[in-house]
Amino acid sequence: MGTLDKERMMQYEAEIKEAQNVLDEIISVDINDFTRDSIKIRAMKYTLIVLVEAICNLCRHILAKKAHVVVEEYMEAILKMQKRGFLSDEIVGKLVPLTKLRHQLIHGYWKTDDRRLFVETKNSLAAIDQFIEELGQFLSPP
Repeated sequence: MGTLDKERMMQYEAEIKEAQNVLDEIISVDINDFTRDSIKIRAMKYTLIVLVEAICNLCRHILAKKAHVVVEEYMEAILKMQKRGFLSDEIVGKLVPLTKLRHQLIHGYWKTDDRRLFVETKNSLAAIDQFIEELGQFLSPP
């Protein structure tokens, strides 16, 4: 098995936590205030993209080094982490909707209902802590 690049992994973890903090701040307002604030809406969309990409890049790195598996698609990274036993079914069930949301945002399906975006983001953020916890075996210093 390959050696994980701890510096790279710490960078991904920092990106995840920073995005999580930004999203926590955005969802701290009332949903009606959120839907009237185009800056917050755009910030949420961008930050969700950054968050999911950091999560999936971390997964891709682990898969490459620990399972010798190369994946191109973000969703595939999450599902292969589950298949290899690196992530639980529960956390994968929470990360898949976030990954789908990122896909919608990236591919121009901007017609996403802003209220739905707010609710789905709020409901998904707790999964990030679980994700980091489950990957603690890989993220902890040597």
